[in-house]
Amino acid sequence: MADIFISYSQQDRQRVKPLVDALTAEGYQVWWDLEIRAGEPFDELIESTLKKVQCVITVWSQHSVASEWVRAESAWAKDRGKVVSIRIDDGIELPIKFYNVHTPSLVGWTGARDATAFQVLLADIAKIAGPPSTPEPDLPSTPEPKPVSNAAQDRPADTPKIADSPSPPLDPSLSSEPKPVPDAPQDPPADTPEIADSSSSPPDLSSAPEPKPVPTPPQDLPADTPKIVDSSSPPPDPSPPSDPAPVLKQPVSSRRWIGVVGLIVVFVGVLAGGISFILEKDKPLILRDTLEDGSRGPAMVVIPGGSFQMGSPATEPERSDDEGPVHRVTLDSFAMGRTEVTFAEYDRFAAARGRKKPNDEDWGRGEQPVINVSWDDATAYVDWLSDQTGERYRLPTEAEWEYAARAGTRTPFWTGDCIHTDQANYDGENYDYNDCGAKTGVYRGQTVPAGSLPANPWGLHEIAGNIWEWTQDCWHKNYRGAPSDGSAWSQGNGGDCTRRVARGGGWFNHPRNLRSADRIWITTDDAFDDLGFRLAREL
Repeated sequence: MADIFISYSQQDRQRVKPLVDALTAEGYQVWWDLEIRAGEPFDELIESTLKKVQCVITVWSQHSVASEWVRAESAWAKDRGKVVSIRIDDGIELPIKFYNVHTPSLVGWTGARDATAFQVLLADIAKIAGPPSTPEPDLPSTPEPKPVSNAAQDRPADTPKIADSPSPPLDPSLSSEPKPVPDAPQDPPADTPEIADSSSSPPDLSSAPEPKPVPTPPQDLPADTPKIVDSSSPPPDPSPPSDPAPVLKQPVSSRRWIGVVGLIVVFVGVLAGGISFILEKDKPLILRDTLEDGSRGPAMVVIPGGSFQMGSPATEPERSDDEGPVHRVTLDSFAMGRTEVTFAEYDRFAAARGRKKPNDEDWGRGEQPVINVSWDDATAYVDWLSDQTGERYRLPTEAEWEYAARAGTRTPFWTGDCIHTDQANYDGENYDYNDCGAKTGVYRGQTVPAGSLPANPWGLHEIAGNIWEWTQDCWHKNYRGAPSDGSAWSQGNGGDCTRRVARGGGWFNHPRNLRSADRIWITTDDAFDDLGFRLAREL
């Protein structure tokens, strides 16, 4: 049975085929048209297929927004939490039920599987449908569906015969017949669909059962790039915790999104727009934008969108009242710095803008995380980087920071109920946490180079310890009235924007400060030797 049902207008058939080919080449079985037997009811087949697939992709266009079939199928899937919404035309008005649904654009996409837009789409699909089956290499691309039988010629108004209304592909440079995608699997199974009889009304989907949940993949993931020194620390227990538990829309780590199942692939390429990326099986997607001088920018990890419970419960040892109340936050996908910004990265900016370079305390520059930078310094850097790359860089919001730091966990640390000095940089000579063994006798007394300690399950290094990290948010004494969409919290509800939130804990601190929920405030013009920042980038 197919994994994915594509809901679209038949007038967009030629523009949808590259998407079908690309998804099939990734290993998914796609139901996108239908071939029905003479006398077989069309609406029953549609309803039966919708109930069986794990994910419905709605392709919105100037044609599909007017199709009652596309609207009915998509609304049914949205109500059951298994819709992925995309658009292939600009300037269209989505149905009102989809106004609050994230709908990324594939306008201009040519069918390339390594394009960032398609990789982000794969991530969204994987959250709902899980990983695809292993693709077969070196086989032809998905064939065009066969013409319908004579018994199925009464189509709805938006479903003309294939030959009647060829539409241009997503990119005008493409011919009407899309090029085959390499490494695609063999011909689709017997249930691969074709155009159908639709003389009846759209199916009544109200009685369809809820889809079965997709199991959350385990998070025992390797370090994100070959440069990582150590990834020996045990991963957190991926089993679903008791409420309040994080909900990642069926969380699937970014490592699986981009991997080609059964193959070990290391690929570095340059995409249109100056983006380079590192692609490796079971490892996170690392984006690197190109600066104006042709050099590469900081490494950014794609973080999956989803929902989680932000804050700490009253039962968490050594928590503070400013970490509550616990509240649910839902975020879209974004990218976050694989490491804290380094001296090498910041010094390039300082030289370009004629700014004073921060003191390194004689600990070294280069790959050491930049320290002694104020919030104003950090925001000046992200503005410069945005100008250099044409992308929107910024400081992470407080919600984005905690979501990425937790990486699907609900324990005090991303490592579990305890943390150790071989996993993070803190004062393990003088302090313990809840008698868990965090007091190891090790105290480094300074920062460690970026990327030298194990990454969390989503590929972020030193997200706990080493240095405190600035966020966008103004200081609030608790989470009453906090945003639920992951956005930065400004002056509302008593916010003080002369003070900003810092997260993560530093080399000088007690292990309790390394908890994912721990938060402090620092005035925007202060700069310390245990304070720096990490980047966020919009996708």
